[in-house]
Order: sequence, then structure tokens, then C-alpha cells
Amino acid sequence: MKKILFTRHAKSSWLDTSLSDHDRPLNKRGIKSARILSEIMRDEFDKVQEVYVSSAKRAQQTALELNLNRSKMSIQKDLYTFNCTDLECFIFSIHSDAQYIQLIGHNPAFTEFVNNHSNILVDNVPTCGMVILQWDDANDWSDVQFEKARLLLFDVPKRQI
Repeated sequence: MKKILFTRHAKSSWLDTSLSDHDRPLNKRGIKSARILSEIMRDEFDKVQEVYVSSAKRAQQTALELNLNRSKMSIQKDLYTFNCTDLECFIFSIHSDAQYIQLIGHNPAFTEFVNNHSNILVDNVPTCGMVILQWDDANDWSDVQFEKARLLLFDVPKRQI
């Protein structure tokens, strides 16, 4: 069994136009959303064995505002992608015995991955949205490409505010 908690980064700021996309921070709404979900999702976060975070500032800030266990976190430049194929390559090449991981990253890659690798279709995984997919027969991370996942959760901050 393999399970992934996809967490799209929280809402980011566009105020400072001199910043590159990679360096944009969270805005006030993004911080508030992440803090709310930090409390609501605490039990689920505690079950996650490894957390892979995009190198983008807004993704790293999301992880911090979610109050995730830092000893489980690693920053991954390959997760700074908006491309589903790149995301697939990242997931399928994970060499870990962990059964349950969390990814903090970006759209449209997350939405496309969820739609391509599960039996549901979502229009959009919104900022700070969370999706949990489980592959019952997968033994390695490369196995998730051969099976459709079961949806265990799809939650968004607006449901909690």
C-alpha cells in the first residue's frame, strides 16, 4: 500500500512584482488557511512518514504554517514544477520504504496527477487544498503508475473557514 497527501501551497502574494515566481511568499489569507488546516489535519499530518516540499518559498512557508514535523521534511527542487509528467517522474522515482508521504507543491501538476491516477475528476485543487490518494496494491513508489488510486480525502480551506 502507498498513500500520498497532496497539499497545494497556500495562497501567495503578488504584491512585490520584483520577486521571481519562485520567491513569492504567502499572503495573509494563505497564512490563515494553512493555520486552520494545521489544526484540523493534525492527526493526519502525524501519520505521514515523509514530507517532500517544493523549493518555492510559498511551499516552504506553507509547510511551516501547517506546523509539520521538520524532521520528516526535505526540500526538493524537482517539486517546483507545474508539469504533471515531471511530477510523475518525481513520485515514481522515490526510493523510500515509507508507505505514506506528503507532497507540498503546485498546480496544474497536482490536479492533473489526481485526475490521471485516480477514479475521480476534480476541476482544481485550490490553494491549500488537500487530496489523499491510496494505491492498495502498490509495493514501491514506481508501482503507483500501474493502478488507479482510491480517493480518501479532498478538502479545501473554504470548507473550514
